[in-house]
Amino acid sequence: MKAKFLLPILVLGPCAVLSVLGQTQVTSLSEPMANLWQFGANSYLGMPFVTDGFAYTLDSVTARVFDTGGSPGEMQAFLYAADASFLPTGAALTAFTFAGIPANSGPDTHFSPTIVVTLDPNSHYLFALQPTSGNFVWLESSAVAGFDVPGGHAWNLPAGLVNSGDAGATWSYLSEGTYPYRNQGAVVATPVPEPAEWAALGGAALMGFAAVRRWRGGA
Repeated sequence: MKAKFLLPILVLGPCAVLSVLGQTQVTSLSEPMANLWQFGANSYLGMPFVTDGFAYTLDSVTARVFDTGGSPGEMQAFLYAADASFLPTGAALTAFTFAGIPANSGPDTHFSPTIVVTLDPNSHYLFALQPTSGNFVWLESSAVAGFDVPGGHAWNLPAGLVNSGDAGATWSYLSEGTYPYRNQGAVVATPVPEPAEWAALGGAALMGFAAVRRWRGGA
């Protein structure tokens, strides 16, 4: 039955396969604003997140952050692997490109990784905004339980505060019990198929090509 379901999709090409695999999004953007955190040059702020039991390719990150400095500030964005307290454990995994941070209000900012990054199962990560000039605010919502993501995937955007006041030389973490707010943002990722899933997809594709050849031969 699985092959019959995949057949009409797989024969359309690789993009249709991606629609079968789908994307996972975890977001707090639908929650009402309850607080905000101000940060500026050399004062970094991070949004922690935790993956579930699957591996993923990171597609994008969204942040509800605004430039409040009066003149455009400069900012960089990075992703770090993190420990259980959401503190970075090494060099950045990737930087991000983005169009710019809106002033005071406006659309959310979408960040795209500059290289392909695989997110490991059951792992902690920190998406960090690192201004080099200007002043910014990141809107926050009140702490609630971890998010359940559609499709049976359970991620978490934990509450708490992860920041650095010395341009990333040291980082600190305030837990949800001390700082009961969560960054307003979202993470979008695509599941990485396991070897057995690739085998099933490949077998279904071969069946599809064979069926097409039989149909053409009988036409």
